[in-house]
Amino acid sequence: GIYVKSWVLGVLVGALGGVVGGLTFAIVAGVLPIQSSTQRLDQRVALASQTPAREHLDALRCPRGLQQIVEIRGNEDGFSKNGDEPSRVDPAMVRFGLFADLDKRAPRAVGRRDYDEGGVDRALVDYFKVPKDVVSATLVVRMRAIGQSAQNDGFQIIPQVTYKGKTGAERLAVFGLTIGDPAIIPVGNPADGVFEIALEGLTQGNAAPAGKFVDYINQSAFGDEGDTATHVSLIISDDTMVDVAAISWCTEPSEVRGVTFVEHSDKPLGTDISLLSCSGDPTQNTCDPFSGDTLCTAQLPLACFQSGNLARPESLATLSWGNSFNGGQVKVTEPIRASRFKTRLEADAFCASQFGQGWRVLQYADGTAAAVVSQSPIAPRTRVWVEISDQPRGRCWDRPPPGSMPSVTKQ
Repeated sequence: GIYVKSWVLGVLVGALGGVVGGLTFAIVAGVLPIQSSTQRLDQRVALASQTPAREHLDALRCPRGLQQIVEIRGNEDGFSKNGDEPSRVDPAMVRFGLFADLDKRAPRAVGRRDYDEGGVDRALVDYFKVPKDVVSATLVVRMRAIGQSAQNDGFQIIPQVTYKGKTGAERLAVFGLTIGDPAIIPVGNPADGVFEIALEGLTQGNAAPAGKFVDYINQSAFGDEGDTATHVSLIISDDTMVDVAAISWCTEPSEVRGVTFVEHSDKPLGTDISLLSCSGDPTQNTCDPFSGDTLCTAQLPLACFQSGNLARPESLATLSWGNSFNGGQVKVTEPIRASRFKTRLEADAFCASQFGQGWRVLQYADGTAAAVVSQSPIAPRTRVWVEISDQPRGRCWDRPPPGSMPSVTKQ
C-alpha cells in the first residue's frame, strides 16, 4: 500500500479522546484489569519488535520542506507462511526476457519467489510507483538468508527508463548491489534482518549513459520515445527470503507555497503597535516556515521593512512579546502574487519602489520567537508575505530546482 505522512495526529488524538476516556472509566470501575506502567511499556516494546521494518519506516524523516511518500509491498508478519503474498512483475517490463520469464514463472535456473517463500534459486520481484520530483529515496527490506549460498545474492533496482545501446537495441539501466555491498546498511537489531539502501546516489557505470538513480527516474527516457519513468522494479535473488519491501520517497511539495505572517486580531500591544507572527494568535491559521503555508499565486500584501533605532515603548517592557520589538518599521503593499518575484532581490526592489530607499522585504528572523513587533499601524488579521532565508522550500522566490538535493540535512 501507499501512504503519505501528514500532520494529522492532533485530529486523530481528538477523535480518540472519547475512547481513551471510556477505557479510563472502565479501569477505575474495575471492569478492566489495572496494569503497571512498566507492564504496559513492556507490552509496547514487544509489540513494536514484531514489525521492525515498519518501525524503521515510521522513524524515517524527509528533510524539512519535502513531502514523504511510503509504499510498502508484502505484509510484515515475521516470514509467516499464512496468507497469500504474491510477488509482482511490472506489466510494462514483460517485453524484456528476464521479466517475461519471471512473469510466466518459467522453469529457469532461477525461478520466481513470493513474499515469505523459502527455497533456493528463486528471485523476489516487485515494483514501486515513482512519484514526481524525487529528491531522495530509501529502500527498506526485511530479509533472511537461506543456507550459506545467500552470501552471493544481490539486488537489482531497475527504473522503467530505457536507452539505446551500441547496436541501437533498447537497454535497461540496472543498478546492481551484492548482499555484502556497504550501501546495504543493517538497521536495528541484526537478528531482525532489516536493511536500508539510500537509492538516490546509486550509480551504474557498466552501460552508457551512466548516471545516478535519481537522475534516471526524474527525467524522460534516453531513447527517442520520450517516455517518463513511472515505476521502478526490484529483484532480490536468489537464496534470500523476503518478508517485506518498501520505499520511502522524499519529493518536492506538490504545490509551491510561501511563508506568511499575520497581524494579531486583538492588537494586544496597542493600535499603533504591530504584532506580526507565525502562530501568536490562536484564532488564526499558523504558518509553515519549512514548506510554506500559502500558495504563491495567492494575492496578499508584501510586508516591507526599514531598520531603525526606535525606542521600545515602555508599555512593552513587561510583556513577553516586548523582546520581539526591533526598532524598525513595517509597511504593507497592496495585495500581490508572490509568484511574480523570481528572487528576493526583486521583492526588495518592489518594497523600495513602494516606500523609498532602504526598504526591503520583511524577514522571518527580523524579530524573535517567530514574531516581529514594531511601531507600525497595521490592521488586525492582515496576512502578509515574508522572506525566510534558511528554508529554500518555505518561500516563493529563490527556490531550488525541482528534484535537486536538499540544502538541509535529514531530521
